[in-house]
Amino acid sequence: MSTTKTAATGKAPLQLHGKKGQTEGQVFAEAALKSSHNAAYVMEAYQSNTVGDGVDINGLIDGLQKSTTSVNGGDLSSLEAMLVGQATALQTIFTSLARRASHQQYQKHYESFLSLALKAQA
Repeated sequence: MSTTKTAATGKAPLQLHGKKGQTEGQVFAEAALKSSHNAAYVMEAYQSNTVGDGVDINGLIDGLQKSTTSVNGGDLSSLEAMLVGQATALQTIFTSLARRASHQQYQKHYESFLSLALKAQA
C-alpha cells in the first residue's frame, strides 16, 4: 500500500509505503514508531531558520535511514563528524559569550554572560 499525507503547511507530502493488506492507519502507526520518521519530523520543524522551508521530508527520512544503516554496519564517520561540528560550534558560542562577559561593567550582566558561556561549555 502506498499513501501520502500533505502537511497543513503546504510542504511536500509524506510518502509512505506499507505492506500489502495494511490499512492506511496501520501504515501511519508503523511510521510513527520509526526513529528515522520521528527524527525527520523534528528536523523539519526546526530547520527552517538554517536551510529554509524547501526541505523534503521524504529526503530527510531516506538520509536518516541511510545513516542508520551505515552506523549499524560499523561506520561511525557521520556521527564523529556531527560531534566534531557540534563541539566546534559550542566552543565558538562559549568563546563569544566569555569575551562578552569580560567587557561588562555591571556584575549582573557579567554573571549572565559568564553563566551562559559556562553552560555552553558544559
